[in-house]
Amino acid sequence: DYDALLLQMLEQEPITSELVYFSFTRLGSMNMLQLANEITVCYYLYVWFLLVIMPEQTDFIIDQTTATVLMVASSLANDIGIYKDPSEYGQYTNMNIDPRILNFRRKLWLGLVTCCRIEVSYKGRPVQFSQSKAPFVTTNREGLEKYIMLYKRNMLVDDPLELYLQKGALSRCRDLLELQFLDETFSNINGSLRLSEIMQFLEKINHLLHTDYSIAGLYCNAPDSKRKPFEAAHIDLDIDVERINNMHQLQMHLLLRKSSSIVRQLLFLHFEKLIEDSETALLGRYERCFSLALVELIESLKVLADYFEGKFDKAITVYSKISLDKAVQTEIFRSFFMLLSFILRFG
Repeated sequence: DYDALLLQMLEQEPITSELVYFSFTRLGSMNMLQLANEITVCYYLYVWFLLVIMPEQTDFIIDQTTATVLMVASSLANDIGIYKDPSEYGQYTNMNIDPRILNFRRKLWLGLVTCCRIEVSYKGRPVQFSQSKAPFVTTNREGLEKYIMLYKRNMLVDDPLELYLQKGALSRCRDLLELQFLDETFSNINGSLRLSEIMQFLEKINHLLHTDYSIAGLYCNAPDSKRKPFEAAHIDLDIDVERINNMHQLQMHLLLRKSSSIVRQLLFLHFEKLIEDSETALLGRYERCFSLALVELIESLKVLADYFEGKFDKAITVYSKISLDKAVQTEIFRSFFMLLSFILRFG
């Protein structure tokens, strides 16, 4: 039982701050920073992850310099051309190179783009990377099919589990890219958007919340035991990827709700400012924006309450909860701050 084994490992060797710092020193002793290559980029992604999951730091937004780490990783990745698919470089197609290196570069870029999107979604400060140059990191189905075709071509053995995980990783990355819509506005104090554009964005987020990232099926539901889990090609354990996918689904659900809630609150604050400037004709729109923002916040708080009451425990893996806990912790601070701002307006 993969879950039971990993739970036993975590109980015997819990992830502590001392263990994280020890990992830093071991990684640093390898002198990987002397060269700009794939291993160096991978090193920085490991450092970013270790900073994010620091057990004694509840808020990586304030306490950790994760954005700086990603900026360095992005710069190195651009320098060695990871933003392009390896098939576009002659040396990777014409020379006798281990095909696993090609897939390693693809996974590195996909991981880097995902980390950057998570970073900016929580901190609001865009990390510069050449996402637009990657042919497969797009929001259309052709990009997904092309990526899987190229990835499968460079696999040494047919591994259904690896392909399944890559499809899921690319799908989540593409959905995170949908949130780029607000980056330019949030990073530029003089930026502006049309109300119709904002409403289209909110409709898109609402569609994802009720389709691809709906959590209705996660309440107190364990994965179907009749479904045979994947057998990984290189380990002697069966892995229940359904519960891993459930964890990602809940994490993305929280992130999408956060983005939607922030936009709705900004809308009502915008109309509140206009009303203060004596534009009373907009009072009805202000009241509607206020109501929608409040409803969105209450729904987010309901999901958080259900999480702490253990209503999702049977549907997600034990060993993946540490990353989910970080997303929940970050969401708690934002939600209660917004709740306080609403309460103050009721006098």
